[in-house]
Amino acid sequence: ARPPVFRGPPPKLKAGPPEHNAMAAPLAEVTLVEVTLADVGPEHEGALRAITRHAATMKWIANGVAWSGEKLRRFLKYCAEEAGQPRAERENYYSAVLAGGECVGVVGVHPVNYEPGVRALTVFVAPAAAGKKVGTRAIRLALAAYWAHSPGQAVCVDVNVKNAPMNALATSLGLERERAPVKISGKEYHRYT
Repeated sequence: ARPPVFRGPPPKLKAGPPEHNAMAAPLAEVTLVEVTLADVGPEHEGALRAITRHAATMKWIANGVAWSGEKLRRFLKYCAEEAGQPRAERENYYSAVLAGGECVGVVGVHPVNYEPGVRALTVFVAPAAAGKKVGTRAIRLALAAYWAHSPGQAVCVDVNVKNAPMNALATSLGLERERAPVKISGKEYHRYT
């Protein structure tokens, strides 16, 4: 079966200075590409190695540290094991984000170890894909796929309060931010639902 595809309308940039607009790339630089999701597999290792070694990309993911080769290998093995399970038994739903057929990141819905029963969404994309609505479309596809198998299951997005681009993206998706930030590993996060 063909993976889900989202072809969105041309991006609409908000008026205002770039620091208030996470998607504030000049229109000439914003190129819409077909975004699809696929199970994370060994064929994505090279692209993911380049992405996860990029400190600025990984700054906002988990502990904020770029991944070692060993951590990436464990992640790939883990994803392969999860993908082999029936959907009803899976705990984690990680997908490779493909833009124009090339792996440019990862999106996933997964339980979190800091709050039992909570499912969170995580996304990271290569710097070259940032600001081109790739992450936005990947999030929409991931949530649609997840809810197709787990209808009604709540998913939150925990975003570091200092991560302006992701906070803007969560707001642009129509997610609502809880009043008070939550503390995770000593850092403050906005929780969007």
